[in-house]
Amino acid sequence: QEMAQVRVAASETETRQIIQRDRQRSQRRVTVPPDFTLESEARALAAARAKLSGQAMTQEQLKEHLISLTRTWGAAWNSRDLEAYFAFYDPGFYFSEKNLDLLGFIAYRGDLIKSAGILEIELSYFSVSFQGDLALVKFRQAYRSDHVRDLGIKTLTFKDNGSGWKIIAETWQSL
Repeated sequence: QEMAQVRVAASETETRQIIQRDRQRSQRRVTVPPDFTLESEARALAAARAKLSGQAMTQEQLKEHLISLTRTWGAAWNSRDLEAYFAFYDPGFYFSEKNLDLLGFIAYRGDLIKSAGILEIELSYFSVSFQGDLALVKFRQAYRSDHVRDLGIKTLTFKDNGSGWKIIAETWQSL
């Protein structure tokens, strides 16, 4: 129990640091996703606490936890925190769009993120489904950089690798 409390504090501290870095790096206004509610954030926090305390999560709590992970992943991407962003990916990640393993993806996506002058990512309208031991988180993603503006549906495929839920694949469908 004491170790779980320490891990929650570290996680909350890391989350605060990501948010603070994002605020310092950007003067853009903060937009609240249209599906954001305090109730959904409270359910996500309850799910995270249940996981850390060793309690089994309900399917609804797990869905909220995965949506929360996805929002944090998006915040790390938006703030260009590459270390935090790539920490969401499993070592076995495969990026089928470019036929890249994790190391190739890190080089490819890292270069894109570093070279973009303007970078804005907005995530909304989340849904979660399960296929065996995989969780698929689908959402609308609006992406804008200096040279690209795109809107589409992204699907992140998560798998619990024993140390938490990690992204093993992602797909994109332009709208």
